Amino acid sequence: MIASLTLHKRRSLILLLSLYYHMMRKRVKGYYIPGIKICQTCANVVNRVGDEFLRPPLVTIECSRYDQFQYFSNEDVYAMADHIAHIHSTGTHAELEKKQTEYGVKYVEQGILFCNHARGLYRPIDHCIRDWMHIFTGGGVANVELGMIFNLCVHYGISLDVIQSFALGFTLPHKYGKVQKNWITTKRLHDDRLVSFSSVILCLVPIIRVFLDDVVKPLGIMIDQALCFTMLNDIIGLLSLGPEQSMRHVSRLKQLIQLHGELFTSLYPGAVIPKFHHAFHIPENMMCVGKLLSCFVTERKHRISKSAALNVFRHIEHTVLADCINRMCDFITGDETVFLPQHMPKAKRLQIDDQILLHSIEAVLLCGPVKCGDIVWLRIGMVGRVQRFWQSEGSPHINVQISELARCNANEPEEFHSDCVGVPKFVDANDIVDACMWAEKRHGVIKVVAPFCVRAL
Repeated sequence: MIASLTLHKRRSLILLLSLYYHMMRKRVKGYYIPGIKICQTCANVVNRVGDEFLRPPLVTIECSRYDQFQYFSNEDVYAMADHIAHIHSTGTHAELEKKQTEYGVKYVEQGILFCNHARGLYRPIDHCIRDWMHIFTGGGVANVELGMIFNLCVHYGISLDVIQSFALGFTLPHKYGKVQKNWITTKRLHDDRLVSFSSVILCLVPIIRVFLDDVVKPLGIMIDQALCFTMLNDIIGLLSLGPEQSMRHVSRLKQLIQLHGELFTSLYPGAVIPKFHHAFHIPENMMCVGKLLSCFVTERKHRISKSAALNVFRHIEHTVLADCINRMCDFITGDETVFLPQHMPKAKRLQIDDQILLHSIEAVLLCGPVKCGDIVWLRIGMVGRVQRFWQSEGSPHINVQISELARCNANEPEEFHSDCVGVPKFVDANDIVDACMWAEKRHGVIKVVAPFCVRAL
């Protein structure tokens, strides 16, 4: 049956099976057993920290060297599944429990690992894709490292109120909202980690990187910790480039993850969590798939789901799903701009002689939504404040009217004069790298946090 499917249908079925597997992973523990096995790819990585009695080739989750990982093959996984199924049929319950713990696989009759029809299509090792959002920013590596940094600052006499005040001085692009006081509080520090949403962590990491550079480093403390955090900031910045642009930096990402891992384990012994190890497999998944995938596109629909769940009389999952699909269909059929890489929503018409121009205070560009007042970084090195977007009617080309900011000096590439009023300039929207967060450093001077792709050039 599988052999008769077209290539497109095969790929679709692989995706559905992968999704099914991840939804069922709490029942089919597929190497996700809390305790010993934490990685379904590595045969020798165990959920231990600082265990000096492990015998090679076993390694703990603190291991930061690729050459020490021993990989399972797809055939190894299915061989273990067959062995467990055999024990389930012929052995005792104690034998089954022991072998499930050893392999990290639990026997479930309807599980995908035990489905003979899927074996020619589903490859459990090749089709295991890590989500960088949950590994780094959703109760992941960044949450732990932020917690360790905050505790160290308190240890050296820098209170959380000082860090909070510094963070509140930053202005975020409109698409990210505003910095909130409750982002940095003692209530959010649990077990040496910062408990917060991924969107908050993505904003906090570059802000704390600036805090370590501008406030902590001049004190002569936490030098190595600041270097480690800078690596984390670069890793997240690289991953945030998106599914396609990040592919150009796979080698650098792999190197950064390894260097960060080695320094992190030496600075914070015992603080490593299982997600720390899964980060090492992200570059491998990128090369296998050809793109960097994440859960951001599926988890940013919370407001839509909540509004759909207001009027539910029978089955909440079915009602929410049907309502969301209907809304998406109406959106796609009713708004042709959804198919355009760049467009200006709510544009107004302006006629000058025989020419009709469209203008707007906001636009959806390749880097995401940008609004009037945002400070943007251009590929040519120019930095300016957005004033308005312009477009000729019938043309897909968008021009951006900006007020250029003058650079203070070459030694401080991220510092600009904020009070200068220059002649408005028009630039191509494709030249905008991203909208940036910024903070006033001194009177008339602001510090603009450069996007990662600018620093990577």
